[in-house]
Amino acid sequence: MQKQGGQFYLCQNEKIGMACNDKLGYTNSWCVNSGNNKDLNYNNVNNFKIIGEITMNNSDMIELKRKVSNLSNGWDKEANEVIAQIPMDIQINISCNSGENNGSILIAPKTNISKAKEFKFESGECDKNRAFKKALNYILDLCWNEIKGSEDNQEEIEEVKENICHVEGIIDDIKHELSGINDDKKETEDELLEKRRRLDSLECKLRDLEN
Repeated sequence: MQKQGGQFYLCQNEKIGMACNDKLGYTNSWCVNSGNNKDLNYNNVNNFKIIGEITMNNSDMIELKRKVSNLSNGWDKEANEVIAQIPMDIQINISCNSGENNGSILIAPKTNISKAKEFKFESGECDKNRAFKKALNYILDLCWNEIKGSEDNQEEIEEVKENICHVEGIIDDIKHELSGINDDKKETEDELLEKRRRLDSLECKLRDLEN
């Protein structure tokens, strides 16, 4: 899969589609919009799954946060089981100051190190465990914000698509009415131009949303 200009392309030797600049050594490419599993299904792509795509509902999030709050021994087997359920690849670094009971926990998504955040602890294992749970909750909040942001954006995209289909229908009707009409129908042609301008505006908005 290749990413170019905010769009994703399946690079392969079977189907000819919209071309990307770098086909990764394959002969053809095929645009699948934002590249998530919903867009793959929309484009009738089977037997292909986006590994690591964040999917979680509200109940899942509540249950994971409950498990995090119940952790009592820091980074133990139980904590590993909770971390394995987080729908995001993360990295955790725990550092302790030599000879002291304080230190910090640095946590970040592997795919976006800029989101790294440090949680300090001051007084032994109890405070260290508290910082560890805060770090995990921070990652869960990142996951949830990404999920909700994606859902909200997708709803807006679908609304714009519906508007575009509506305007395209209007333009088709006007084109049919204009076929064979003389220059004395200037007002109708102006109306058609206005519809085209509206369509262009909506298509630009759709591209911005999909990017």
